[in-house]
Amino acid sequence: LGPIKIVLDVNGDKTTLGEGINCAARIMDFAGAGQIFVSRSFYEVIGCLSQEYAELFSYLGKRADKHVREFEVYEVAAARTGSDGRGAAAPPIATEPSVSVNWEPEALQSRIRHLTEEIGPMARILVQRAAQKAGTLEELDRILATPDIRIVPDRADANPPEGRFDRALLDSAARLLGEYLGPIAHLLVRQAAGRASDTASLGRLLAAELADDGEKEAFLSAFARRWP
Repeated sequence: LGPIKIVLDVNGDKTTLGEGINCAARIMDFAGAGQIFVSRSFYEVIGCLSQEYAELFSYLGKRADKHVREFEVYEVAAARTGSDGRGAAAPPIATEPSVSVNWEPEALQSRIRHLTEEIGPMARILVQRAAQKAGTLEELDRILATPDIRIVPDRADANPPEGRFDRALLDSAARLLGEYLGPIAHLLVRQAAGRASDTASLGRLLAAELADDGEKEAFLSAFARRWP
């Protein structure tokens, strides 16, 4: 966690600068293949939300970068206590989630991609945990759309989608979008509701999820008829 600013590089493309991105790069350098490391500041923000979240991290101690700057590092994994009282290094996180249901890999990966856009690399862990509880894609999307599963402290209390949109509206919108995209529509509606300022903008955000222009027009037309 740290301040950053978005600037244009020499090619006119957006890039990030600042202490936040520099520290993130150092933390990344400490991690090996298949591992997710976080700083102490990130752990303290996330870990205080619930005991379940705190148990996702294993303390690895201090690491020094090439400039001899020290960072306290945590690994994203279920914490285990070592003989020295610290959390022992957990095994690398699997590339594909290990779940009880024989899920189609792309079904899980698509949900990981969408959730990563909202909350970052913790999405893989949350999808893995949700997939272990769910028996169907619809149930999986309902779990992922639950506010309690999100690890986004700066958005937890600010303008929750339920406060801006009626739950029946969101469920109906998910069914409408589901005609084009399937069960993942529940998750997309939840994400869009968090960004939309009104019903019209919600419809536009959902239509943007469709690649085909004809489907976009058909969706927006049906959406406008239900919620003019």
